[in-house]
Amino acid sequence: MMKKVLSCLLAVMLFLTCIPTAMAVDNARDFFFELSVDGSDKKEVQPGDIIQVDFNLKRSDSGDAYTMYGMQNEIRYDSNFFELVEGSALLSNGISTTDIGLRDNYREFYMNFVSLSGGEEWNAQRLVGSFKLKVIATSGVSKITNQDYLVSTKDGTDEYKASCQDVTIIISTDCTVTFEPNGGTAVPSQTVRYGETILPGRATIWWAGIRISTSRIRGILTPTPFRAM
Repeated sequence: MMKKVLSCLLAVMLFLTCIPTAMAVDNARDFFFELSVDGSDKKEVQPGDIIQVDFNLKRSDSGDAYTMYGMQNEIRYDSNFFELVEGSALLSNGISTTDIGLRDNYREFYMNFVSLSGGEEWNAQRLVGSFKLKVIATSGVSKITNQDYLVSTKDGTDEYKASCQDVTIIISTDCTVTFEPNGGTAVPSQTVRYGETILPGRATIWWAGIRISTSRIRGILTPTPFRAM
């Protein structure tokens, strides 16, 4: 009977350890996940161009080397805008990658590191890896973003404080904006440049698929995180 009770307790404990829990943020260290193309967070391109996306991990709180136990970054891009160049990844030692498909035509190039030997010394700034994307869209603006990025503490239960830099890729700075007058005077479509101020009066802007009342707009229009059509 005692063996049976002990077996049940072990089974319950094993079940509880398998339940995912939210990781707490440890402020003892601070990291910066930096994506760049040609050293910048913004790049103007032409259809058919091939760009190299660099992922640098920087320690923000100190310039000292440290022990890395585990990290990950899911680098998201629009597959209607970009196409992964197969075999283009250049990686630091121990980095694993995979490219996975998501809903709504997005994909994520996943980079991760897990130490199996009690940690590995990393410099305060490290080029974790790079990969290439071919621009297949013919117009618009798209962002390549960091998703679910983290640096793990030694025991793997918490993550260190972290922030990030995304990349904006611009094919054309001309974007077409159409208006819905809501029963008023018709407002003709306009072609505006990326970041240009536009105040057509009281109308409704369909901005990359999002309906916005211009009565609330008093500044510079910016594109959505994906594509402005």
